[in-house]
Amino acid sequence: MVNGAGAQGAGVTRTFHVADDGVQSIAWGHSSTATLGYAVTPADVTPPDLVDVTPYDIRGDTVVDPGDVRGSLMLVFSEPVDVVQLTLFGDPIDELWLMPSSGDGGVLDWVATADGNTVTLNGAPDDPILTQTRYDVVGCVVDRAGNVASVAFWFETYIEPL
Repeated sequence: MVNGAGAQGAGVTRTFHVADDGVQSIAWGHSSTATLGYAVTPADVTPPDLVDVTPYDIRGDTVVDPGDVRGSLMLVFSEPVDVVQLTLFGDPIDELWLMPSSGDGGVLDWVATADGNTVTLNGAPDDPILTQTRYDVVGCVVDRAGNVASVAFWFETYIEPL
């Protein structure tokens, strides 16, 4: 019996209509006094959101101090995630035009690790954050329900004063 009505099916499988409020009361056997109650929760179909970047939110910032992001860059999401792929790409800024040059940069050998809601891009000694460079962070993460979220933002470092 499900919610007072007989369930359809045979053997160990039964099919029944889910109540509008999502709460089911299931009883079994001819003279059963035991009842199993449970609630149906909707499937998680919402991908995680990137809610913050630390040491401070540098997304789209054109005056990032290279020293602030030399060791690591942390991305904070709205829920626990795993890294599918995350890449940090740097391209020197053309001093004359104050825009990224045409292809002088490359992918930095930084490693992404996930811990709960936070993904950390860990710096590599051979690939430091440099001055006067545009950096793009691109890739994707996945939450526990399998929802994939794209990650794409940039920031630019400035020339350190003498």
